[in-house]
Amino acid sequence: EWLSSAPPTLQREPRLEVNPALAFCFELVCSMASRTLSQATQTQLLHGFYAELHAAHALDLLFPANTMTLGERLARYLGVEPGADHTLETIAPHFAMSRASLVRKLAAEGHSFRQLLTQVRMSHALTLLQQALTPLEVALACGYDSPSRFAARFKQEFGLTPHQYLRTCPSVNAQRMVNSD
Repeated sequence: EWLSSAPPTLQREPRLEVNPALAFCFELVCSMASRTLSQATQTQLLHGFYAELHAAHALDLLFPANTMTLGERLARYLGVEPGADHTLETIAPHFAMSRASLVRKLAAEGHSFRQLLTQVRMSHALTLLQQALTPLEVALACGYDSPSRFAARFKQEFGLTPHQYLRTCPSVNAQRMVNSD
């Protein structure tokens, strides 16, 4: 309840000035393992600790994923394997929702699944191109079976083809010349 009602905050450094009440609750939670306490008592002590974190506006430090939008969490998830065959049907269960709910919630944030997947893949493509991979290798690593489809999407996203982009990267061109010797 506290997490869902908390206003979204930007990611911040995970530090907190500890007050006496928070220190007391933390000590209680840490000492639970060495005591024989009922499950109900342990739950109440943990809730007390959460309440103190909430009062200090720091509960998001313990549960950071809840401060990210669904689109941000989805982009992070897709970024682990940008070239995988991601579909709404396979992704939705990872976010504990139906395909329709995922689509609806992304739309409420102004995103679509396809748009986020493309952004993640194109960002990954830039990284790979800067590592001197060929456009064909990059296309395959980003989940495209067709190099021409990849090139078209890349141009749509960045305004130039992968080959044109490579010509703007002096370090990549120097690395290619060294590798060809």
